[in-house]
Amino acid sequence: MRRGNDYLDSLRDGRAVFLDGERVDDVTKHPGFAEPIRRIAQMWDRAAADDVQAATTYVDAATGRRHSAMWLVPRSADDLGARRRVHRLWAEPTYGLMGRTPDHVACVLS
Repeated sequence: MRRGNDYLDSLRDGRAVFLDGERVDDVTKHPGFAEPIRRIAQMWDRAAADDVQAATTYVDAATGRRHSAMWLVPRSADDLGARRRVHRLWAEPTYGLMGRTPDHVACVLS
C-alpha cells in the first residue's frame, strides 16, 4: 500500500513544473502547491492505516498483495460496499470538495 511519504517522494522526481513562468524546484514545498499535496499525503496515510485496511482494501488472489479497494473490480454486493467505503474515506477529509483525488481515476478504470 502506498503511504504519504511514497506520494511525496514520487513528486520529487525532477519533473519540470512552471508557475507564472518560473520553474518550481520542489512542488512539495512551494506555497502554491504544498497544502493540497500535504493533504493528499495525509489521505494516503489514512487509507493505509491499520484500523481501516480491513474495510478499504482487498488481497489480490493471484499475488497475495493488499491493494486499495479503489482498484477492486466489483463482482458482488460486498465488493461494491468496499468500493463505497474507500471512496468515502477519500472524500471525508475535504467533505468531497477536493477534485481529482487519487481515487477518481480508479473508479473510471475499474
